[in-house]
Amino acid sequence: MKKIFFLLILSGILVFCENTNDLKNIRIDQISVSDCNTSKGVLSDSIKYKTIDKNYLSIEHLNSYFNCEPGKLSVNISTGNNTILINEAEEQGSANCICPYDFKFRIGPMEYGTYNISVTKGGALYVDFVIDFASNTNGGFLVANPDI
Repeated sequence: MKKIFFLLILSGILVFCENTNDLKNIRIDQISVSDCNTSKGVLSDSIKYKTIDKNYLSIEHLNSYFNCEPGKLSVNISTGNNTILINEAEEQGSANCICPYDFKFRIGPMEYGTYNISVTKGGALYVDFVIDFASNTNGGFLVANPDI
């Protein structure tokens, strides 16, 4: 009976390990943040993503709205349980206006598999989506069309 119980627990652990991806080595790099895109007028907020360099995911968050005097804009990631949490933040929001900015960055190396991606702005959940990361991953979607 003890052998059967042990084998059931061991098989459960193996199945669990097969269904999760190792996220501890994932890093963010090649970060760029644009200046305020005021010359283009009101723009739709969108996210584009694609596989590059085999095991990296390129993400572009276009027209992400922040204060027009944000101080330094930053983006960082944290990971856990097949979830990649992307946090975009401003250092300060001192003006009474908003502006669209473009965030572009690469995350990886990643194993092929399914990932939940959560984007937060200043720590508050902004959007969640799921990707099936493979050698040919390429997609995107409209997040919002702000009424300004």
